[in-house]
Amino acid sequence: MSTLDISMGEERDEAGMARRFIELVRRTDTASPAAEDVQALREMMGAVPGLWRTAGDLAQRTTLRLIEQASSSAAVRESMIRGAAELREGLESEGAPVLERVVIEQVVLCWARLNLFEQVLTEEMEHESPQDAVRFWEERVANAQRQFLRASECLARIRRLVRTRSAIALINIAERQVNIAQVGAVEPPA
Repeated sequence: MSTLDISMGEERDEAGMARRFIELVRRTDTASPAAEDVQALREMMGAVPGLWRTAGDLAQRTTLRLIEQASSSAAVRESMIRGAAELREGLESEGAPVLERVVIEQVVLCWARLNLFEQVLTEEMEHESPQDAVRFWEERVANAQRQFLRASECLARIRRLVRTRSAIALINIAERQVNIAQVGAVEPPA
């Protein structure tokens, strides 16, 4: 029997799985974790698709860290977390390719960074900070805007490529490939 038996026992219910996962993360989050705990964690992550995101999705973790820095108010932080989740959900589409999902996370991260920098710039201007400090934050805001726009444009390009690619049917007849475009399937470029 393996160190993780998904098919029977306590791990079968979601609450038990969550408890087991949290315990494994706690035990393996050390300088030298026990080999059997690391193996059990690997098996659990292999058995439950998407579980890795809870501890290892660096884009989401970075977004959350930026949001935590943005305010000491729990209400503001929670609102920003909800805003990031809403933006992510609004951008996601069913059956999106992996690359599209990666770029969506980048758009959300850039959105959070841009808003944090805008907030700091606004505070600097309200407090009549020295011009050097204001210019510093203006440059950071401008850079964050460029990053956000680049990530958004990249997402649009990927979606356009996916639509175009899915609109072309490939037919192999007698070892000869024929491309057939589906009329009306591709939207004209914007």
